[in-house]
Amino acid sequence: MHTIKPRKLLILSISLAALFFIIDIMLPLGVAGGIPYIVVVLLSLWSPGARQTWLAGIASSVLTLLGFLFSPPESSYWIVLTNRGLALFGIWMGVFFVLNYKRSNNELIKSDRMFRTLFDTASEAIVMTNGKGAIVAVNQIARELFGYTLEELQGKPIELLIPEKFRGEHIKHREHYQQNPVPRPMCEGKALLGRKKGNREFPVEVSLTSIREGKETLVMALVTDITERQKMIDSLRKEKETVQKYLDIAGNMFVVIDKNQEVTLINRRGCEILGYRESEIIGKNWFDHFIPPDIREEIKKVFTQVMEGKTETFGQYQNAVLTRSGEIRLISWSNTVIKDESGQITGTLSSGKDITEQQQAENRLIELNTELEEKVQLRTQELEESQRLYKQIARNFPNGVINVFDKDLNYIFVEGMEMFRKGITGDMLIGTPFLQRIDPEIREDLRQKLMSVFEGENISFELNTDQKTYMINVVGLHDTDNQINRILMVSQNISSLKRAAEDIRQSLEKEQHLNELKSRFVSMASHEFRTPLTSVMNSVSLLSKYAGKADSEDKQLKHINRIKTSVHHLTNILNDFLSLDKLEEGKVEMHFSRIDLPGFSEEIVADLEGMTKQGQKISYTHTGKSEVNVDKQMLNNIFNNLLSNAIKYSPEESEIKFETAVNNGDLIAMIRDSGIGIPKEEQEHLFERFFRAKNAVNIQGTGLGLNIVKKYLDMAGGNIDFTSAPDTGTTFTIKIPLESS
Repeated sequence: MHTIKPRKLLILSISLAALFFIIDIMLPLGVAGGIPYIVVVLLSLWSPGARQTWLAGIASSVLTLLGFLFSPPESSYWIVLTNRGLALFGIWMGVFFVLNYKRSNNELIKSDRMFRTLFDTASEAIVMTNGKGAIVAVNQIARELFGYTLEELQGKPIELLIPEKFRGEHIKHREHYQQNPVPRPMCEGKALLGRKKGNREFPVEVSLTSIREGKETLVMALVTDITERQKMIDSLRKEKETVQKYLDIAGNMFVVIDKNQEVTLINRRGCEILGYRESEIIGKNWFDHFIPPDIREEIKKVFTQVMEGKTETFGQYQNAVLTRSGEIRLISWSNTVIKDESGQITGTLSSGKDITEQQQAENRLIELNTELEEKVQLRTQELEESQRLYKQIARNFPNGVINVFDKDLNYIFVEGMEMFRKGITGDMLIGTPFLQRIDPEIREDLRQKLMSVFEGENISFELNTDQKTYMINVVGLHDTDNQINRILMVSQNISSLKRAAEDIRQSLEKEQHLNELKSRFVSMASHEFRTPLTSVMNSVSLLSKYAGKADSEDKQLKHINRIKTSVHHLTNILNDFLSLDKLEEGKVEMHFSRIDLPGFSEEIVADLEGMTKQGQKISYTHTGKSEVNVDKQMLNNIFNNLLSNAIKYSPEESEIKFETAVNNGDLIAMIRDSGIGIPKEEQEHLFERFFRAKNAVNIQGTGLGLNIVKKYLDMAGGNIDFTSAPDTGTTFTIKIPLESS
């Protein structure tokens, strides 16, 4: 019931009481009788608590009595008393009615609040629908689970929370449940899906129950998100399938038996041994179906004791099993108990190996044992004679050792010339492990190779140990039963042969390299000599035409300069060849003299002016002292090569900077051009003989200049560095220590 604000209710109650009192005293005594005051009492229904109801009852009673005193006495006295008595009775009956109603209503409100609290704080999602499938209530967990607000769900059909493909079928199930609304899981045994806001589906479990509210039956659904549980179930299923696959490829049979003696798991090998399909074995009593009758009770007794924890002697066991065909197979079991989380034994896991044939073979071996012992005695004498022959042959085996090993790779026989050189005799090694004498780093690899021979594989390989190389040949030695139980290893020291082969290989590589250099030299020389000679021939031919003509002086001078340039180029090529040849043969000697470094450098610049292209300029500067003690010819070759390259690879109208300095006892020279540069990927090959960068193939050059510069600097204890970028230019910096000079 809705309450009225206390202030308004109080004003209304006082106003009505005053009105009723005035009417009461104005009318003749006994007419009103105070009965209207019951309305004031009933008004307290809308006030919280019992206090105002008691006050209304008391005030109404007082006003009824006051009305009796102040009303005009026009009625019979007994009628008045009866009227007033009935009024007081009615007032207090109203008081008790209102108090009882409030108490009942409060209990109902408290119960409703408790239900709401339980509903909203439940740990599971709860959705309530009416008989038409409309959502009438949904708790906070459910709203969070499905991603909707209360307003979005209130009054909507329950199918809103179900994937669209199942909605039609769900309506039929819902109507069917309304006919028999008993508590039960929804679609037990089937996978259920819920639908979140945004159409994302997820697995759920739903429990249904009904609530009767008046004539209507409400259905309450408890919804549980089982996404994580489903993932765990899927993971466990995959693990079980994986384990089953591992078990199926195992060579042994695996059986799991529960406390009821029933088979819960068996692998493929177990089915093969027993002759049944897996479905014919799972769930069957292991002992009643697959153990021979004569030992069945004994095996059952042991199993029962294990399940009760009374025996621990269960690890290794042998007993027979009964196959589908009635055949008895002997199985060697390795057993272990399976316990649950509380430590209680729930079953056994047994791994069994079929040893039927093995047991038969062992019996056969026992029968043959006597015969073998006799044969051994006969063979012993033959072996001793053979051993003496082996020793005579093996002892004279040159540069190697003949070895015989057993399956543990212990020496059975060993002789050879290589042993005696080390002061080792065969008697010192017989019975000892061969691998103990091998470097630990190669020991395991060698062991695997030797053990493979026991499988029938003959092998040959090289072994490097103690800075020597041995050629190893290993074959198996068959016994009378054609089984390999010994191996013969012949090792021969081939170190000298390997060294000779390496010398031949290096000589061959050197010869191939020289042939390649010769080929490249012939090709380069053919091109580099032909070009300037052709230029000279053309210029001479043209000069002869201009001879005696007065206006051809400039043209003649041009061709004379061209001839000079070509001759200078040929001279440089020849100088490069001669320098390289002398450097290669070690015929170059350093001859030191004191020179004026700036004057020397300017002379070189002046000599190269005739080679410069149109507009090219060589700028020279020097810092530090002028006189230095160097090999003049070496320095001339270095500067000439570097400056010639700068001229050759720089464009017209460009500047070439040439700087020298003497600093801290070092002669430092820097030559910078703005030419085509050197590709980064080819810079590592820059100082190799005949190397030409790919962007310089159309420019004259031998590919020897920088190689010669590097060799001169190496002789002088100097070094050369450079920086370069394509289409930007190159800077070479050389440093020659003067103090060492």
